[in-house]
Amino acid sequence: MKIALTFDVERDIPNLLDTYNGLEDGLKKIIEILDKFEIKGTFFWNVDAARKFPNILRSLVINGHEIASHGMFHERLTNLKYQKCKEIITQSRDILENLSNTKIFGFRAPYLKPPKFIFQVLEESGYLYDSSLPNFDKNQEFNKDKYQIYEYPPYNFNFYFRISFLNFLLKRKLKKRELTVLFAHPWEAIDIKKLLKEKTTRKTRMKNLFLRPDRWKNTGDKFLKRFERFIKEYISKEYKFIILKEIDCI
Repeated sequence: MKIALTFDVERDIPNLLDTYNGLEDGLKKIIEILDKFEIKGTFFWNVDAARKFPNILRSLVINGHEIASHGMFHERLTNLKYQKCKEIITQSRDILENLSNTKIFGFRAPYLKPPKFIFQVLEESGYLYDSSLPNFDKNQEFNKDKYQIYEYPPYNFNFYFRISFLNFLLKRKLKKRELTVLFAHPWEAIDIKKLLKEKTTRKTRMKNLFLRPDRWKNTGDKFLKRFERFIKEYISKEYKFIILKEIDCI
């Protein structure tokens, strides 16, 4: 049984905050845990973050982690026409390859919301795999069978390391699947509640604290402790942790 730990590298809660505390501080703590267990991760970077922190991007490559594309600026691709979407996806790969000095094979759509023509775009743009569709059943809807693109569906609850009742669902999924792709964000490794209080208006702060607890609950140290505990548990169960480009597509 295999687990791929993947991370969407972007600013803190896109379209809400303009800070990069997660990338600057949270990512470092995540890497410390991965290093402790000699595990490599797949990091889906958007170009905006990569341009601001190219040294961090390159350090991941040097240490054996995989870099993949997460678009340019965390834009909603479902709002775009085919040609514009292709331009963004192709540009993001080319820029990330230049910044990281490594080959980019994979893509993940922001918000896990790819357009219906995503597989055609990826094939024409030179990608080998996608990790945007949580639900296998949607493959037919997206005409996947027409294109030579592998799909590695991410588990669709990105906050399972923070919300306790989701652990039961995750454990059931892990037992059933040969490969489980998990994803998180570097901003989950910092105290988002504190950041919301410091960096947002009173109206925005109150709205998010009361209506969107999924954005801040159990972030920071609690996330890191649960993340490390999860890795320990599944190493003890002899699960193998892999990066996505190690699978049969490459």
